[in-house]
Amino acid sequence: MDTTARDELLASDQATPQMTFAWTFDNELTQWGGFPGAHTAEIYDIIEVMNQQLQTGADADTTVQDAVESINAIVGAVS
Repeated sequence: MDTTARDELLASDQATPQMTFAWTFDNELTQWGGFPGAHTAEIYDIIEVMNQQLQTGADADTTVQDAVESINAIVGAVS
C-alpha cells in the first residue's frame, strides 16, 4: 500500500467513511473476498438477491435488514 497516498487521502475533508474503511482495512482477506468458510456462496447469493430487490424498488430498510438477518443466521453472528 502506498502509505503516503493513504495518509493524504485520509487527511482530506473529502474522505468518506467508506474510503476511510477501505484505506485502513488491515484484516487478511480470503481467496473468496473476505468471507471464509463453507458458506461463501450462500452469503453472496443473499447479497445478490438483496441487490436485485433494491434495484426493483423494494423497501431499503426491510430488504437490507432481511439480508443482514439471513447472513447472521448463517455465520452465527448476533445483530
